[in-house]
Amino acid sequence: MGDLSEREPAFQLVDPHLPANLPLPSALSKRLNNLPVQLTAFIGRARELGEVEELLATARLLTLTGTGGCGKTRLALRAAEQLLNDYVDGVWFVELAPLAEPELVPHAVASSVGVLEEAGKRSNRHWWRRSARSGRC
Repeated sequence: MGDLSEREPAFQLVDPHLPANLPLPSALSKRLNNLPVQLTAFIGRARELGEVEELLATARLLTLTGTGGCGKTRLALRAAEQLLNDYVDGVWFVELAPLAEPELVPHAVASSVGVLEEAGKRSNRHWWRRSARSGRC
């Protein structure tokens, strides 16, 4: 049900030969995330998706490279959808393409995960470094 773009009614078939108490389906929207809804089906690239999931099992950060338009973002989003259950603190999408300066990255990350910068408080850069050291991002 991860490919549904909005809530849909679900029904359970009752039959004496089937279990009566099936678990509720898990919905993408019930897990902590800010992943954009994908309006098209993800077709193919099973090998690449498996490689991404395998690499993320041993790394906190993974960079996908390739020419523009080859599907890097779509592959990353699909992997993120499939790995939602593996990350109790959620899965967060940070759009880095529009950033012109590297100094903007901590703010973009903090903004994506809901950390707001307040006047007179420590900067997002401090939050970013502390979170990275603790293994939370």
